[in-house]
Amino acid sequence: IPTLIEAMPQFVYWSKDNSKAARRVRLKMDERYINKISDIDYDKKSLIVAEEPGNAGTDSDLILVIEPLDYNELSRSTIRIKGIGPGGRKHEANVHVFVQP
Repeated sequence: IPTLIEAMPQFVYWSKDNSKAARRVRLKMDERYINKISDIDYDKKSLIVAEEPGNAGTDSDLILVIEPLDYNELSRSTIRIKGIGPGGRKHEANVHVFVQP
């Protein structure tokens, strides 16, 4: 079974025991089925999500840079990555985000 949109890692978290820095998630699309990310949906009240282009050296098509707005506020949310491909094929991948102050 092909993975249409692979997100690595699928879980990102912050706790009092690790650094308060942005986390990066690599997205890789199986271009036979999905060739474009059409939307990235997330809770804009608790997260900052920026997109960076991937490159062949990292084997990723897109990098998501994720950071909570407040490292001291408990938060659990899901980022939904929506893709579209040939013939209108659609697919979603999820990245789960946890902030545990």
